Amino acid sequence: MPTPWIRIQSALLAAVLITALAVNLLLRRPVRRVYQEYAVLALNLALWFLTDALHALLGFENAVFDTARLLVATAIPVTTARFFQVLMEDHSSGALRLKRTLLGLGILTGIGVVVVPRFVGIPVWLQVGGLFLYIFGGVTASLFRIRTKLRDTESLTERGRLTSLLVAGGIAGSMVFLDYLPGIGYFFFGNIFVMLFLYFLFQIVTKLRLLDLYEFLGRAVVTVTFALVIATIFLFLTGFWRDRGDLFVFNTVIAALVIDILFEPLSSSVNTWISRFLFGERFAFAANLEQLQVELTKTVDAQAIVQRIVAALDDSRRVTHASVYLLSTDGRRYELAAYSGSMPLRSVGRAQQRTIFEMLEQEKIVTLDLTNHNLKALRFVETLEAEATRERLTQVKRILDELYAGVVIPFFSGDLIVGFMALNDDRLREPYSSDEIQLLHKVATQAAISLENSMIFDKLRERDRLAALGEMSAGLAHEIRNPLGAIKGAAELLVDSEGEAGSQTELATVIAEEVDRLNVVVSQFLHFAKPYKGRLEEVDLNELVQKTVQFLEPDLPEEIGIDTDYDPALPAVWTDPEMVRTIFINLALNACEAMGTKGTLMVRTLSGHKTRLVRRGLTDMVVVQFQDTGPGVDASDLEHIFIPFYTTKSSGTGLGLSICQRIIKGLGGYIEVQNNTGQGATFSVYVPTSGLPTSDGQLPPD
Repeated sequence: MPTPWIRIQSALLAAVLITALAVNLLLRRPVRRVYQEYAVLALNLALWFLTDALHALLGFENAVFDTARLLVATAIPVTTARFFQVLMEDHSSGALRLKRTLLGLGILTGIGVVVVPRFVGIPVWLQVGGLFLYIFGGVTASLFRIRTKLRDTESLTERGRLTSLLVAGGIAGSMVFLDYLPGIGYFFFGNIFVMLFLYFLFQIVTKLRLLDLYEFLGRAVVTVTFALVIATIFLFLTGFWRDRGDLFVFNTVIAALVIDILFEPLSSSVNTWISRFLFGERFAFAANLEQLQVELTKTVDAQAIVQRIVAALDDSRRVTHASVYLLSTDGRRYELAAYSGSMPLRSVGRAQQRTIFEMLEQEKIVTLDLTNHNLKALRFVETLEAEATRERLTQVKRILDELYAGVVIPFFSGDLIVGFMALNDDRLREPYSSDEIQLLHKVATQAAISLENSMIFDKLRERDRLAALGEMSAGLAHEIRNPLGAIKGAAELLVDSEGEAGSQTELATVIAEEVDRLNVVVSQFLHFAKPYKGRLEEVDLNELVQKTVQFLEPDLPEEIGIDTDYDPALPAVWTDPEMVRTIFINLALNACEAMGTKGTLMVRTLSGHKTRLVRRGLTDMVVVQFQDTGPGVDASDLEHIFIPFYTTKSSGTGLGLSICQRIIKGLGGYIEVQNNTGQGATFSVYVPTSGLPTSDGQLPPD
């Protein structure tokens, strides 16, 4: 027979731990009704354990603590029924009737076991029996309400949750029942099981995900198994010599050393074995994700990275839909880079879908099941804040549905989301546990690092390519310009010798003109090959555009006009005026050539634009637009117009737009094309208000 001290210690331990759980939920924000009801139940049981321990400590005949213990016990069935009603969202008439019945019986039982015996002689067995029947009958009735709810529930996830709750509650209740049966006498097993049950309920209330509960039970099995293995090793090394003090101390030291040596590998082995046995499919998925992390560290090509992520997820057989999106060059949207399963959205705009990206920046991960749960929790809350939150969550749910996503995990480079992966297993309502989501988050972190390395690698490769191209261009220009000079000189001599008449004079003129054109091509080629090394200064773009228009107007056909619309609030920008003027002239001449002999070119400046550029974050931009009334750009040409040497003109070199793009990218901006086939095209030049210059006026490297 165990001593009363075991009962006292187990009761005090349970009281302290259960109180800590109650305080934990009371301090959580936002406040939830289920948190409050759990705290009431937990504090009720903590008071029972405390008064029971004090009653045993001070003597079983102490009237004060005996009365307090009985009064606290009469409240247990009521607080239990209230908590389960809120937890299961059971608003049926049966649940309300049970709560009222238990409240009435609790009052009568309290009067019967506390007040009446002071005036009427009632046998002790009758008092205890009545209280025993009321408490266990009330708790059993609450468990039967769980059984009723389970029978009426169709959701597999909810059925699993209720089944776990019913089994755990039944085990804890049975152990307490056995504690108080006459002749048993083990007044501490029940305390321990009630404490564990309250911790289990805490997990249900806080995690709200069935998979997490299963993992919690799995970890408990791992912990208990590991503790038993360690205890076995210790007992094996010390048990045979416990009666000999010298050998016992020596073997205790040896046992401690053995346990210290075996602790980590043994813990890992037990955890692996139990996880493989209990959660075989999830164990394999975790192994695949860990292998994927290793493979991503060896990959520097962006397309190879996203393809490997999607392939690995698809091979795991734990996804029915997977997709990876990367931030576009202009930073305004995320474009689909690879996918598996049904085809999701081709692109996701940052501005249009900003709700989910704001949530990703705050929460780091967005899941569909948690979004649905939060929406459900706010159904009956009528406040302005709740309405705004409902609207945001509804937008997020719509985006998740369009992405076929159960979970979205971003790729962060600093504080900027450079991409994200969206995946789901639509065979399950809760496809991924919290541990699996954390592993996916590690994959996303490694993917972000690999993508950043890919950008650095591409930049170095581009630098080397341009350096080689520059060397080749300089040599090529020298070799071409020497004979060109001789050809042109000879052609000019022919013109002088023939005078102004004769076919040879005309041919010589053609030769000279073609030589000049070829020289321009060589100059453009050299300009394209050279890296940008301009100097930055504060520039008024309105004034720069005005000077550009004044420069162009005298040479335009009579029926081509230029209209301007200047933003008076346009801020000054820190840029290279000559380089920007080159861009403006090039775009304006292209627009005029596209219109032919008649049309209108609209040039406007706009301010107040914000965009996200990769590696620069949120940036204030000003925009200069060139909108023509020509035929527009053919859809098949749109993807190629910025490629060097690609041209739709019979006499063009195909270097003008590619040079413009290189210049503006070097200045921290970009060019965007909006096309209306048959109605003209609009080229928008985005210039950052701050070029972030260094002390010598140079644009800093990315």
